[in-house]
Amino acid sequence: MTGDLRLDLLGPLHGWSGDRRLDLGPIRQQALLAVLALRPNQVITPDELVDLVWGDAPPSTGRQIVPPYIYRLRKLLPEGVLIRTRDGYSLRIAPDAVDLSRFEALVSSLIYTYAFLSTAYTRRGQWAEALEVGRKSLALALESDSRQSEQNAHLRLAETLLAKGDPGQARPHFTRALELALDDGQESVITRAADGLARTRAAA
Repeated sequence: MTGDLRLDLLGPLHGWSGDRRLDLGPIRQQALLAVLALRPNQVITPDELVDLVWGDAPPSTGRQIVPPYIYRLRKLLPEGVLIRTRDGYSLRIAPDAVDLSRFEALVSSLIYTYAFLSTAYTRRGQWAEALEVGRKSLALALESDSRQSEQNAHLRLAETLLAKGDPGQARPHFTRALELALDDGQESVITRAADGLARTRAAA
């Protein structure tokens, strides 16, 4: 794993090795690099690469088209970054080497801050402030496309609404949190959401 390589996936693909901007080559080569960068430090098989990069128009040569692209990428990337394993290829990079990962870390930090504020406002009975940050947290979670963040944001907002005395508004958020948690097997969220739904029915 190296700290020299940086990749920007948000917008046009760009790459740097230290202070040197890299020429990432033709569009298919860039697409293959982007696929590897989206799953850093994971092994992706040649068949997966063909499917993800060429989609509904796979080359007649099938997986045999991958090694030439890998060879060219290895020549332009820092040594030891792009490796071959028995099962496929892996881009060995630091967690913050990709701008998307840095963005996701920032979003997670902001969601955590909103959660802390929502809890503090709820305990003080500052309902307007608690609901505002709760809704901001949910909107950010939905944009981040993180199921765990979404279920937690729904759950916190539901609990705030229920504590405020609005079980009708809380119910759909408890329901959505429960649906997500059941799909993902999140036992703690399942328990809290189910309990919350029971309390909304009792309060109705």
